[in-house]
Amino acid sequence: MKTITFDELIELNRMLEEKNLKVKVHLRDACGGQAFWIENLDNISIPLEVYTELESFFNKKNISIAFNNSKTEFWSKNLKI
Repeated sequence: MKTITFDELIELNRMLEEKNLKVKVHLRDACGGQAFWIENLDNISIPLEVYTELESFFNKKNISIAFNNSKTEFWSKNLKI
């Protein structure tokens, strides 16, 4: 399974910051995969654009992602073909 490197995570967070989306993505270790959580940097809800940007970023890396019900955490799924 393809994984996201720390450099790619830094790239992702820089892109989100440049778009002024006021979130930061953090990596959690997960058995057999990668899990991430979204830190909201202000007290309003996470903008919908964040999810579009995340899916686009991971799609470019040929990685599918899935969100939890509250859309505050997500994980990598099988490599896209």
